[in-house]
Amino acid sequence: MGDGESGIKIIPNYLFSIPNSPFSITHSQLPITHYQLPILND
Repeated sequence: MGDGESGIKIIPNYLFSIPNSPFSITHSQLPITHYQLPILND
């Protein structure tokens, strides 16, 4: 599980704001939005 957390933390937040980015799909389907996705809170 630690590996998944590390992968998320090294991903720049600006990548999440890219609609065509695979990261935008990842954070939409994984229950990680509550601890490492400040953009969603904004």
